[in-house]
Amino acid sequence: YNGAMMSGDLDSNGYNDVIMFGDLAGCTDYTKNTTAHCYGKIFTNNGTTLTANNNWSVNLTGLGHAGGALGDIDKDNDTDLVVIGRNAATIYAQVYLNNGTALSYNKVWSSNLTNVYGGDALLAYINDDNLLDLYITGCNATSCPTTYAAVYTNNETSFIYNLSYSSNLSGTSFGKSLIFDADNDNDNDLIATGISALMICNGYFFAPTIFRFVDTNIWSLFFTLTLFCITLLYLKQKISGTVTFFLTIATMFVFMLFWNGWFIIAL
Repeated sequence: YNGAMMSGDLDSNGYNDVIMFGDLAGCTDYTKNTTAHCYGKIFTNNGTTLTANNNWSVNLTGLGHAGGALGDIDKDNDTDLVVIGRNAATIYAQVYLNNGTALSYNKVWSSNLTNVYGGDALLAYINDDNLLDLYITGCNATSCPTTYAAVYTNNETSFIYNLSYSSNLSGTSFGKSLIFDADNDNDNDLIATGISALMICNGYFFAPTIFRFVDTNIWSLFFTLTLFCITLLYLKQKISGTVTFFLTIATMFVFMLFWNGWFIIAL
């Protein structure tokens, strides 16, 4: 639990493999020495089954409160890994390069990243140079909710913190983010949801060229955040599943009504 799963063709055999991170038994508890219970494993796909592969997994650090992304960051035609998370002792943001037989931690690619957990790591084309850039968000201190968000652009040898893309971002934790062309203007936008440093459920829409914050339709924003907060409450077992179900259906209905006005973009 409190983990992440990613799928991609690591061994270039035409089948998608699976990478799994998570907490087996309280591995992220700083008051206990349970780091060994953090999990990180690769399952390779031979076309008929997924099999735990120790050769591909040997270099991975087991992590809870994890997030990650797969992509060819160094343009060598194979699938690399970026992962964030923590164990009982340390917070991590790590880059693993694919050498054809294993994922190997790379200090150069990882060196500029801020360690975070309980958030997201996304790879996407952000600055239109045909290199995959990195967006990360999450808690950057032991006592979350101290939150962080940043964009790191790719210079083909490492990720470099990009101030202009990062300056207007708001950090979130324990939420989800998406990067895609939401407004159909041929560039990638960012939508981020989660808990802010003030322990408030928030949703943000950012548009290029400098990922500046853009207001959205207030009603749609309200109901989008309502859905997210209800989901959090449900996961924490604060309200019953029945109540959650009906509120979620109602929220989705209102969301559909406001879909056409959801993104009011002032570029």
